[in-house]
Amino acid sequence: MNTFRPGYVGFKARLMDAFADVKQPGDEFLACRGWGYDAETAEELVRMLHGRHWKDLLGQGEEWFRSNHDILQRLTPEAYIFYLPAFLLEVVEIGEALDLLPEWIVYSLELPDQRWPEIVQWHNEMKKKLTPARRAVVLEFLDHLEWEFDIPPQLSNHIKSAREALQLAPGAFE
Repeated sequence: MNTFRPGYVGFKARLMDAFADVKQPGDEFLACRGWGYDAETAEELVRMLHGRHWKDLLGQGEEWFRSNHDILQRLTPEAYIFYLPAFLLEVVEIGEALDLLPEWIVYSLELPDQRWPEIVQWHNEMKKKLTPARRAVVLEFLDHLEWEFDIPPQLSNHIKSAREALQLAPGAFE
């Protein structure tokens, strides 16, 4: 069920257009190594996504997205940008039944803690890949969360932080 307000009917088309030119990353550019993720976790992620287009993930269903709600933070910036559309569309189509997925998307967009330079670097690389059209779609997604979901105050603060991060130029907090 699509819960977008009438003004958002074209969201899927705008998302598809904005991310149409993103190239599918090879296996060597799928998983982050480090950040507390061991090599086994990275290899599991590579096996899970090997050869799969983000559109292939849309048929996985609610349970797959619920079980993999934290996957975005384990992807390289290239893979994050490539697979993000699947996660955005799944939240829009299924909604709050996806439990933690909307929150993890928001967390992945927030300004990183300066005490973690590798995460700051990851975030800057990811933001460089967000063209103005992609940023607009992601901001529209954040609007959708606020308008259509029962957002607790704490998550509302994270959404505000994610908006601020998206509006900063890439590398602004290097």
